[in-house]
Amino acid sequence: MHGIDLQSSPESDMAEQEADTFEDTEWTPEQVSETQPTRQSLKPQGKKASKKKGSSSKNDYTKYMEELTRQGELNMAREKARDEEKVAAMTAIIAATRARDVATERQREIVNRENELVREALHRENEMLREERMAQADRDTMSKSLIGLSPNSKYFWTSEKKDVMRRRRARDMETSQRGSSYTNHGIQDPSTTYPNSRDFV
Repeated sequence: MHGIDLQSSPESDMAEQEADTFEDTEWTPEQVSETQPTRQSLKPQGKKASKKKGSSSKNDYTKYMEELTRQGELNMAREKARDEEKVAAMTAIIAATRARDVATERQREIVNRENELVREALHRENEMLREERMAQADRDTMSKSLIGLSPNSKYFWTSEKKDVMRRRRARDMETSQRGSSYTNHGIQDPSTTYPNSRDFV
């Protein structure tokens, strides 16, 4: 028992460990957590930093408003150009429609005038043919011989010749009132030739 070293007792060992632990931890600096804000980070910003940040925000806002204004002007210019194109297109369509209507109306007038001229020409031709037929009938009537006819036939043809004479006198009177005559190059129209006495024989 007397040979056991007191320095190696459990109590002494624990005391030595505590002393070593105290020595190790006594001079160890306190570690700062990464998430804990430092003194520098908590330092308030100065007037220059605030002024710089405010100026930057103001410039950004000014640029934004200028860009917004420019985009608005571009959109208005595009809308105006589209409206002008639409107006020009509608104006061209209206002008083309009016020109087509005018041309159509002009063509209709020309066709109507041509048809009117054709009708007038046909009417004159029909009148000339009718007058020619009447003149030929009058000539045939006036050249009809009464020799050898019965009293009734003579009376009929004599009346017809008198009617021809009345019609010729009426035409001559109408012609004289218009200041013209049926004479052409000195040749008298046969339809206006008065019969002589032998036509009634």
